[in-house]
Amino acid sequence: MKLKKNLRTTNTEDVESLELQRRSKSEPDLTFNPPTIPVLLIGYNRPELIIKRVEDLLRNNVENLFISIDGNEDLRDIMQETLKVVDSLCQDKCELNYKIHETNFGLAAHITNEISKLLEIYSEIIVLEDDIQIGENFLMNMERGLQHLNVSNITGIVSGFSPIIQPKYLKIANKWRKTPYFTCWGWLCTKDVWEKYILDISKINLNEALVNSKTWQAMNKWQQFLWLSRFRKIQQNPHHTWDIQFQFMCFRHEITNMAPMFSLTNNEGFNDLRSAHTKDEKPRWMNGTIIDSSTIKNTFSPTASFLFSKIIEPLTTSGDSRLIRFRNKIK
Repeated sequence: MKLKKNLRTTNTEDVESLELQRRSKSEPDLTFNPPTIPVLLIGYNRPELIIKRVEDLLRNNVENLFISIDGNEDLRDIMQETLKVVDSLCQDKCELNYKIHETNFGLAAHITNEISKLLEIYSEIIVLEDDIQIGENFLMNMERGLQHLNVSNITGIVSGFSPIIQPKYLKIANKWRKTPYFTCWGWLCTKDVWEKYILDISKINLNEALVNSKTWQAMNKWQQFLWLSRFRKIQQNPHHTWDIQFQFMCFRHEITNMAPMFSLTNNEGFNDLRSAHTKDEKPRWMNGTIIDSSTIKNTFSPTASFLFSKIIEPLTTSGDSRLIRFRNKIK
């Protein structure tokens, strides 16, 4: 494993001191603060996307960037050269920490291990995979979303993706919405939430774990059946993915996902054989690529929250609407 630190050397005590200073400056009235939350960038076999994401983050004025590359013997030399380019890009602009693992952990173990390590030091981090495009105010909006959660006394995370894009010729103010559904295409996680996460759910009695959840009880029978089938599939192969387990945690512990009405991110990893789970073409509902770069108002829309969680997301990102089943039968 190789570790590079750019700009200044930072030990654990320094990190904790800086973290306390940053948190002490937080304003409860949701006023603007420059983005300071550490960003974790995850990569494996797409060197050109690492460079693109770093350029995106520098345009967002990232201050503290961690890059973790999963082990890949065939691409080790290329990745080392890529990180030299990244080091040059970040020089005097942000604190950069990167490492190339000797071992190939696979996506699920790699991303969850790195999140766990950083959240031992920081109270919150922003997680970005190399194929996730972000808008120019993405980091600031993530911090504003976190402030909104804190002021509202809500236990939750902040997501950047939405299945709806900003209309091209009709600008509508972007607002936050609350949803029980998790999307991992650019998101902010807190230590308090991550402590509830379990990658290997194979030993958990699913029905017992979910029986007291108001979020779970609010779902219809079809949705419960579909999600239980997904969870049981993961129980048989816990390391196939990691985000289904996160969704299980959200249902189980009634975690709120704060997400924008209009998407702040876009996944460009579809139709790429190097991708772990997006090798196929984009679904038709995701054909738009407009990313909202405006500053989101720190108020949430109850109407949008209802429309997304009850209609839009079941037909798109969560895919748990019975209408999808009927559509597939017709096909």
